[in-house]
This record gives sequence, C-alpha cells and structure tokens, in this order.
Amino acid sequence: MHKTQVIYFAEGQYHAKTKVEGGSPASTWLTCGQVLKGQFMSAPAVCALFISSPRADDLQEWYREAFDADENEHGALVFGDVDLYIESHSDITGRTVEPARMMICLNIEDFTAVEERLRSQGVRFEREPEATAFGQLATIEDPDGNFVQLTQWKVPRT
Repeated sequence: MHKTQVIYFAEGQYHAKTKVEGGSPASTWLTCGQVLKGQFMSAPAVCALFISSPRADDLQEWYREAFDADENEHGALVFGDVDLYIESHSDITGRTVEPARMMICLNIEDFTAVEERLRSQGVRFEREPEATAFGQLATIEDPDGNFVQLTQWKVPRT
C-alpha cells in the first residue's frame, strides 16, 4: 500500500493530508508534538537483530540447525527480511538473566514439522505448543537461555 502525506501548518496546528493509493483522501489534525514525535510517519522496517553470547559460534550453529537458516555474505543468519547476527561481546558472560525481556518471534509455516525437528534436537519448550485465537504458539529456549517464540498464524500476515 502506497501512502502520500503532505504536512502543513494552519490555524495553529499541523495538518496532515494522506492519500492512500486506490483509496480516497483522508485528513487528520495533528498537534505540533505529534508531528515532532513523527506520529504521522511510517515506522522503519527492522532489518537486523543482534544476540550477544559468550559462545557465539556455538549459538549461531544452534540457530542454523534448529531453523535450517542460511548464512548471508555478512555472516548473519537470514530469517525472511531480517538478518540475525550472533556475536561475542566483552560485557556478556554466562546465560541470560532475563530470558523474557526480548523475544524473537518466528513465523512458522509448518508448525508440526518444526516442533518435531526441535524436539528431536532436545530443545527445551518453555511454553508447550497450544492453539490460540490467532494460531499455534510455543516458546522455546536457545542454549544461552533466550526465549524464542514460534507462531503459525491462522490467517497469513501481510
């Protein structure tokens, strides 16, 4: 979907006029604060995630095997449009202390096949697979103790 926005100041407020491709024009009044905070703009796409580990090579191999991920020319594992970099960091030692602070959520096409592969590799399930309102869901733990959420959506996401 393509959107075109024009921002202008009138009557003491910023005005955003949006034209959505194939749709009719829509107007929204914004305060100056909203404009300055960028609330009229689209969020940037996430292009990469970084996991720091004291055992980066082992952890990268685990993700490669667990999810059959390919490595790109930069050394990152490719998950759709997102590159996953697993690197050493001088401030990181041992397992994660708060595994639920940030989770990677993977969109799984064949949930049963992935679950079977992970179980055969001895992966620990923090949250057993279950059917939810939006699809199949499970949470696993990587070797560093980070949680990874697995989801197979009922309705394909666009």
